[in-house]
Amino acid sequence: TQPAPAVAPNEQGRTTMAAPVMADPNGYTLTIELAGGAQVAPQATLFVFLRPESGGPPVAVRRVSMPTFPLTLSLGIDDSMMGDELPGAGILVARLDGDGNVASAGAGDLQAEAPATKGKTLQLTLGE
Repeated sequence: TQPAPAVAPNEQGRTTMAAPVMADPNGYTLTIELAGGAQVAPQATLFVFLRPESGGPPVAVRRVSMPTFPLTLSLGIDDSMMGDELPGAGILVARLDGDGNVASAGAGDLQAEAPATKGKTLQLTLGE
């Protein structure tokens, strides 16, 4: 069974079917969307990071300034903190930081996380 394609509103507000997302076999593919009613500050920055299943500091990080949603991206060896190949499984975290500073947590920041496997596509919704 194939996953249902993503659904996104077009400029006129009509819903259209987006093309299915192909997973990066050597990395982690992630589609991030906002829950209905979730607000994004103009200066918001999206941080996506991969933590080992056992916990600890991130092994890969991607920063996206002024993101638009839905957004699909992949974390791969280019995003590795140490330049190492990424582990086969981990925890993917997406954090929309309102002030753009990952070191500070604000009341309006949105975060979602889930277990992930290399080569598979994961979908997260911020603001649920």
